[in-house]
Amino acid sequence: MIDNHRYFHWYYVLRGQHLLFNVGTGAFLWLFLALTQPFGISNNNVGFWELLLYLLPVGLAWVGSSYLLDLLMWLLSAQRYAGDHVYHAWGMLVRLLLVVHLVCVFRGLACDWQCMDLPEYLELWAAIFVLFGLAYLPYTYYARFRFYHSMLGSKSSDGASGLLSLRGEGRERLSFDPALLVYLQADGNYVDCFLSSDAGLQKQSLRASLKTVEEQLRGHPGFLRVHRSYLVHIPYVQEWKRSEKLLLLRAGADEVAVPVSRSYLQSTDYLFTLHKS
Repeated sequence: MIDNHRYFHWYYVLRGQHLLFNVGTGAFLWLFLALTQPFGISNNNVGFWELLLYLLPVGLAWVGSSYLLDLLMWLLSAQRYAGDHVYHAWGMLVRLLLVVHLVCVFRGLACDWQCMDLPEYLELWAAIFVLFGLAYLPYTYYARFRFYHSMLGSKSSDGASGLLSLRGEGRERLSFDPALLVYLQADGNYVDCFLSSDAGLQKQSLRASLKTVEEQLRGHPGFLRVHRSYLVHIPYVQEWKRSEKLLLLRAGADEVAVPVSRSYLQSTDYLFTLHKS
């Protein structure tokens, strides 16, 4: 769901581009340290190419720790942690911690540990945060840009992969073509699924909570939670009436106005205002 995507895991949204982020960030840190030689990382007796080789473990450590943490996340349950920006924030901090102390070791070896003190250690932390920000922020905004535009720019292709089967309480299941799903509405202990058809909108109900259904839709792009009781399918959104906090959905001759609550206003506004094509 779009509203769950926050800063520290935007790069996870672009499936298949973990390598671009992990290797790109590691290479940036490695080359930047070698070229600028900040906080006295080198001395007059070390040439550039020697220093470049000397600092290679910094970049490799970033890439290696990134994939180890990704593996840990998968082992702990990818579904549970994939949308947890707090988890990814801690993951990033662990990687930065490793890089900082690797650089500390290199710096200490270069000066026989005579130059390492608390001010330099804190300066190193500040510098690494700046370096990481220079590499991370452009990527995270690029990832968010790509994600929103992929949501808006194409119709759902889920129908090509077969029926979507939603699980309810007990053994209850509801199967349908996900491309026909216009929106979902919570109704007490049930979720009403409104499907587009030649005869107009058709309602099918499932005994479940909207949160449970939302979790089952995480692998299907194009769905947006806009209210505690509503979840919409983006291809059917015709207009975003921001002043009235309403989304107008159209399926054939049927038009439905869905309210947007304050908690979901930011994600809705960002998608349909800043990225409206």
